[in-house]
Amino acid sequence: MILNLYYSLCGFAEAEVSGGLPERFINACTRGCVFIWNVKKHNGALRFSVSGNAADRLSEIAESCGCTVKILRYRGFRYFALGFKKRYALMLGFLIFAALVFFAGSLIWKIDISGCRQTNKADIIKILNGSNIKKWSPKRSVDTKRLSKRIR
Repeated sequence: MILNLYYSLCGFAEAEVSGGLPERFINACTRGCVFIWNVKKHNGALRFSVSGNAADRLSEIAESCGCTVKILRYRGFRYFALGFKKRYALMLGFLIFAALVFFAGSLIWKIDISGCRQTNKADIIKILNGSNIKKWSPKRSVDTKRLSKRIR
């Protein structure tokens, strides 16, 4: 699962090898430290996935084995981002949006006091004001353990 996440971020290629001896190609890939996975036979050829960095070395390995390699498609975030290479404003807008969402998620938006039967709401509000906890204050500044002891 962690490898799937890694290859989804760094990018990988789906390729097909045919002709010659495809089994010899797989052995040569393991000798050359090219990690391949998802190997399936399809119409007399082998289809597999390989990391994006290693996809460039496949043609050399295939020539030494008498096979032909065809890259079917590139996948992953790396190749998705390459599609926006010349669209700087769009990428900048996306980065600003992500930063604003991250920043807004780190703030207290609303304080709602409900379900308190033992303690009065006004007392809880006084404790919160005394602890400098109010709307739009950062969440990381709230010490929940100390606050719960003060309320009890």
